[in-house]
Amino acid sequence: MLASGIWLVAFLAAAGAPAANDTTPLHEIGERGAPAGVCGALVVHANAAIAAELRNRQWLVRTIARLRSIDVEGNAVAAHGALGDLSGLSAQIHDDAVRTDDELHRLGDAADRLPAAHRAELRTFSDALYASSAEHRRIGTDLAALTVYLTNVEVRGENMTENDLAHQAAADPLHHLAGNDPPSGPLSSPYQSAGSPNRMARAAASDFASRLGAVSADETRAALHGDEAVSGCS
Repeated sequence: MLASGIWLVAFLAAAGAPAANDTTPLHEIGERGAPAGVCGALVVHANAAIAAELRNRQWLVRTIARLRSIDVEGNAVAAHGALGDLSGLSAQIHDDAVRTDDELHRLGDAADRLPAAHRAELRTFSDALYASSAEHRRIGTDLAALTVYLTNVEVRGENMTENDLAHQAAADPLHHLAGNDPPSGPLSSPYQSAGSPNRMARAAASDFASRLGAVSADETRAALHGDEAVSGCS
């Protein structure tokens, strides 16, 4: 566990924090002027959810770029490092999706006593971010499956059994960081049909880029209702 923590810190230090996002209208409430009658308790949780969502968008953008450049068919050491990067990214995507959902739950709890009309705005805002978070989770799951597949089947050349994977989940910090239980049955990836490992990575990059459109649409919907969702307090 200590080794996995050291690896992740080193990876994030090398990669840097996610860059500020200028490709989505979603922004933290108050960043462009505080709305009238803002409800402080709601803003805290709404902004925490928004911040996690914006981080996750940048993890996704970084993942797409990494998949487009990765080479796991050449040098074994470089391939191991590249797959480690992908495992770290899948962990970040998963963790920030969990943070988004947790803050939205807290936001809903804090809004229980608001008037019905106000709760409708907040529900629209929350539903949009829940939808985006769900898409991030699905992408993180697909990325983790691809990473485990390439690591165990293509790179290591092993047709691992369920029991083998159970042992690996306890011993391999990269697999553990991805937050995935060992799959049952033969290993698989939704991108196997692309062919070679590098082609699988490029196919995943194209798929994730297309799914980023759905994320953007949900973020836009959330942005349209963000200020109203936390306003109305005297």
